[in-house]
Amino acid sequence: MSAVGSVPVSKSTCIVVLGMHRSGTSLVSGLLYRLGVNMGTAFRKPDRHNATGYYEDIDFRDLNKMIINRAGGRWFNPPNPEDVSAAVKHYSDKVDALIGSKDGLWGFKDPRTVFTIHALEHHLPEDTRFVRVSRNTLETVASLSRRASLKEYKRTDAHWYLIVRRYSDAIQGYLQRTSRPVFSIEYERLLYRDTAREIVQRLAHFCDIDWRDDGLIDHAMGLIAFRDNDV
Repeated sequence: MSAVGSVPVSKSTCIVVLGMHRSGTSLVSGLLYRLGVNMGTAFRKPDRHNATGYYEDIDFRDLNKMIINRAGGRWFNPPNPEDVSAAVKHYSDKVDALIGSKDGLWGFKDPRTVFTIHALEHHLPEDTRFVRVSRNTLETVASLSRRASLKEYKRTDAHWYLIVRRYSDAIQGYLQRTSRPVFSIEYERLLYRDTAREIVQRLAHFCDIDWRDDGLIDHAMGLIAFRDNDV
């Protein structure tokens, strides 16, 4: 099923998903994909940590990893913004080539973008919009802790709490500075039918997608494992 977008013909529109690991960014990226946003051609494969898929463009994920690694950080040990800005300069050609290969209504999701977006923004199209995804901090920490245990990471809940705060502060700081459109989604509200439909409709509207006549919203919502499935 395809979406009917109203994106200006002369320019591409980029939808960037911003959020912490284990906060619902994969679900939101999947919703965008089902609504008709080109979220990439090669996704990170589903696994035991995310059975429905990540909808995470491998090219953008690998680019972010290169930048953050060069800046001396990792996703669980974020680098300083100044080091990220310096690192991006070494990959300007890769950034421009990747972004230049996109057109129409497209986007990408990788939680690491939280720490690279301030340096990547000047490479993005003029019409770039942000979808911010948030989740209850305790639930995010618990999810990170469960995944860490399965991967045999030696990290405490206190460590994950601090990392969640680093991501949250970085997102908040950036979005307070940008003048570009922002649509915020609370992950928990997507898990119940009475609130999910309105959110997905508003998400489509935010992306200038005409969803009214072809069952597109139901198609997107088919990705959600509702907590009220018995209703």
